[in-house]
Amino acid sequence: FSKDERICRNELWPINLLTGWQVELADLARMQPVNTKVFRQQALKRWEQFPKVIDQEIENLAEGIRQGYTVSNAILPRIILQLDKILEVPPGDSVFFVPGDRDQDKIFRKKFKILVANKIYPAIKKYRAFLQDEYLPMARTSIGVSANPTGVQCYQAKIQTYVTMQVNAKEIYNTGLHEIAKLYKELEVISKRSFGGVSSKVLLQKVKGSKYGFNSAAELLNFNLEALARAKAKTLQWFNMQPKAKVVIKPHPLYRAETGANAEFHPAARDGSRPGIFYINLYDPKNSSRVDKESTLFHETIPGHHLQTALAEELKRIHQISYYTQLWNAGYSEGWALYAERLADEMELYSSDLDRVGLISNALLRAARLVVDPGLHVFGWTKKQAIEYMLKNTAMSENIIQSEIDRYISMPGQATGYTLGMLAIIQLRKKAENELGAKFNIKEFHNEILKDGAMPLTLLKAKIEHWIQTKAIKH
Repeated sequence: FSKDERICRNELWPINLLTGWQVELADLARMQPVNTKVFRQQALKRWEQFPKVIDQEIENLAEGIRQGYTVSNAILPRIILQLDKILEVPPGDSVFFVPGDRDQDKIFRKKFKILVANKIYPAIKKYRAFLQDEYLPMARTSIGVSANPTGVQCYQAKIQTYVTMQVNAKEIYNTGLHEIAKLYKELEVISKRSFGGVSSKVLLQKVKGSKYGFNSAAELLNFNLEALARAKAKTLQWFNMQPKAKVVIKPHPLYRAETGANAEFHPAARDGSRPGIFYINLYDPKNSSRVDKESTLFHETIPGHHLQTALAEELKRIHQISYYTQLWNAGYSEGWALYAERLADEMELYSSDLDRVGLISNALLRAARLVVDPGLHVFGWTKKQAIEYMLKNTAMSENIIQSEIDRYISMPGQATGYTLGMLAIIQLRKKAENELGAKFNIKEFHNEILKDGAMPLTLLKAKIEHWIQTKAIKH
């Protein structure tokens, strides 16, 4: 699937809110080994090359302009704002100074601070000026990737890469509409039980307000910590295994929090030196509704991404090449995490019906992506149209939704993998339950899904069907 994506010429428009260098290199800084003489030397040598990396980015973008491959100008203000937020912080407090923060050697800390001030910050300023003065005026005005050369073929190739199934834009769009209708019926049941029977759309708007916010960042953090503790306590009731790797919760850096960063998970280090990290947005807690916090945590940590990635690593069943290639895909990995949100309800992890509204709201978000993503990239939707659709059909704040829409614009197709992957896993579970009957064991099923790590959904389907046949014969 990834081979087909070469038609997109991704290297000519590498600007991205989630995976751009301004995010990935900041993450790399947090993981940079230090605290030995060799590691300190390696760190200085690596980050001395930062200006060269930025120059290459600028050169690629300039070539993209010449060949007609650009990102939509709609996402550039948020990217520029991210850069401004990085630069407004003194070098000694920068996200890029973290290697110096984590080392006690005074000489190294001084050298690294000078490096940030004299090399890294000037390079970021150069890139920011290029975006503002040269790139923005030449970026495509159309939202959809279909406006790029071979853009229509590119979108289909990206769908196949992320979802790992053959499915076209119209099928995705119609699946989204179908799922949204189902989810509204589920909301009606919850509303009648706990919210006076108001309509689903009224309920979604009701739970957005500050009435359901947090009094402080500490309260928001503790809410997440308590949900994680409940999930850990019940893991072995639903899985044969529990990962040894820990998972911790940390706040996003301010430059990302203030520009609408959603919660996200970073896997534990393979050598055990770093736990899995669940980053959450603690900015403006009073206007951060608790409604979707638990479902998001279960998605990202346990029984979602942390459980999935840590178990696969610890079982040593994954070939090393899978860590350095595109065998990871949204269909499997995000499909599992969205399935995990549903599973968390079966595990009785949600605190209340308010939090179950969050579960449905998150599901509506992922289903709405099936409508909005092809809408933006194939069917001519405007950014305003997409924002209005998301505001109408989810409980998310407008600031977060605007960030979401910019993400879809910069990563065509990626957001469709969640619901499509979840539906594939649910279909496999139903098939196993129907064909095995009393022989079906939920722990064994989850083990089969997870034990070999991420794989294309077509391969997962074949694997589970073989497991069903083998188990039926044995018993």
